[in-house]
Amino acid sequence: MSIDVVLVTYNSSSFLERLSETLSATEMVSSVTVVDNDSSDASVELAHRLDWGTPVVQVISSPTNIGFGAAMNLGVRSVPASSKHLLLINPDVAVDREALSTLVAELDRNERLACVGASLSDSEGHAVSSARELPTRRSIALRRVAEVSAKSHGSTQAGWICGALMLWRKEAFDETGGFSADYFLYYEDTDICRRAQQLGYSVALVAGANAIHDQGHGEATTPALRKWNRQSRRRYARNWLGLGGVLAALAADAGDWLGSARRKLGRGVSK
Repeated sequence: MSIDVVLVTYNSSSFLERLSETLSATEMVSSVTVVDNDSSDASVELAHRLDWGTPVVQVISSPTNIGFGAAMNLGVRSVPASSKHLLLINPDVAVDREALSTLVAELDRNERLACVGASLSDSEGHAVSSARELPTRRSIALRRVAEVSAKSHGSTQAGWICGALMLWRKEAFDETGGFSADYFLYYEDTDICRRAQQLGYSVALVAGANAIHDQGHGEATTPALRKWNRQSRRRYARNWLGLGGVLAALAADAGDWLGSARRKLGRGVSK
């Protein structure tokens, strides 16, 4: 049982040692490919220096931030090994051997699964988003999401798996063509899972597989990230949901703006 690992770093130095320790402890990793998106911290240096549990490690430094999906695609294309299991993982994730073994076993058991994920929680044990139903015009317009939780056994089909931890059947990932270049950040995981389902595959959460995800490197979401989220939401809606989707995304943007205005007004009143 072997897994090729690909991760994208961006000012991720505070989490890389934890990730390398958990991966090396699994003794399941056949190669690690790190793509750095022009970090300003010590991410590249650390990625070179850490023990990843395999001698097959490469670190690719992008001269600019090319976005999450494009960097992941670059990493996957550069994978030197040939395992049928491809783990795409964020630096702020920690996963153990039991979880990885459970994910691999379920992926191998069901050949129609393209990708599986684990139930995620932060370092303090609070559940964070692991998988969701695919967005609809209605859900986008109302700015609502439908979370998917793993059942007590087997796999639970989802619309999409969180891109922080995705174990792919390498063959299926290649069939999708990889992440779409339309998305710089956000919705690239939603989009690729939808394309996998168009090809006749399914994606699922797996019971008994749990991992830590300190999403956003444990930092609050910045205005810049919220902007990228809205932009990617509009692109997803346009690409998959037609004119009605575009109108739904515009309605969601208006809802975001009104919510922000109310919060600012509330802060002003409280003063």
